[in-house]
Amino acid sequence: MNPKVCVDASVVLRWILPNSQESATDTVLSSWVNRESDLISSPLLDIEIPAAIKKLADIKRISPHQGEDAYALYRELHIEIMKSNDIMKTVWRLISELEGVNLLDLEYLAVAELADSELWTADKKLFAQLKDRSPRVRFAGELTDNTRVEPKKTTKSDFPGLWRVI
Repeated sequence: MNPKVCVDASVVLRWILPNSQESATDTVLSSWVNRESDLISSPLLDIEIPAAIKKLADIKRISPHQGEDAYALYRELHIEIMKSNDIMKTVWRLISELEGVNLLDLEYLAVAELADSELWTADKKLFAQLKDRSPRVRFAGELTDNTRVEPKKTTKSDFPGLWRVI
């Protein structure tokens, strides 16, 4: 059986969007392919990825054609979407254990827990919130020793989930 790796939308978007590839996220993906790891994720991924692509096309950060290409690349990644009644039970438990973390982000962590895998994110805010609170969380972006990652102060206009990383 291949090892499982849970990814959130922030990581996937960096792989599929034009001009957003980072060497760190590309290196992480290559290492998983070489180890024949199975990529898994939350059911939210199938909502967040098309929503982000559409939003970026609507605000003209990518063209409609680039959006089509990005969505095709997403489908080619063959990420297994975990379907389990236990996801929300686990999220409910995590809500009280990890106060202040967005509910949508907790669903990705719940999937990682249920699969006994790591959760990889490129979301600096999520990583800052969880790095000392969950041993499963790993950062897939560019972090150096001089990089200070702190939770971002949110406002009412912030979207939950992945919008804060685009």
